[in-house]
Amino acid sequence: MDASGLNITGRSGLNQLMTDVENKQVDFNSLLVYDVSRWGRFQNVDESAYYEYILKRAGIRVHYCAEQFENDGSMSPSVLKTLKRPLAAEYSRELSVKVFSGQCLLIELGICQGGHALQDADIFAVAGPEGLAVLVLAKPVHMEDARHDRE
Repeated sequence: MDASGLNITGRSGLNQLMTDVENKQVDFNSLLVYDVSRWGRFQNVDESAYYEYILKRAGIRVHYCAEQFENDGSMSPSVLKTLKRPLAAEYSRELSVKVFSGQCLLIELGICQGGHALQDADIFAVAGPEGLAVLVLAKPVHMEDARHDRE
């Protein structure tokens, strides 16, 4: 299940909302959304605009709670939304790179993340942007062990 916001897969609430709206099974005419990025951090920025358009076509007005503009269909909010959608996608892409780098660093330091490694496990394979890297660790270290070492 992917609820990362990069696509609509795994986002059962958004999927159900879109289904209900398209089947005219809603009894409201306004929807509160925290900010423009809440639709998703889609790499195709037109996708989030599409979901907002489905609501607009059904007569449902979208109100953004944390944005500094009123979503009234005028030029200013339209331009701001057009700018904010790719920024949300880029934020997600950059965060993914940082998380991957952090995970690689922990592995290089011999810190195993998650559950306990197999006994005497000392070889890890990491898929990175350059391909597959194999890291040989002298002694696997678990997160809880690393915390105790620092105290």
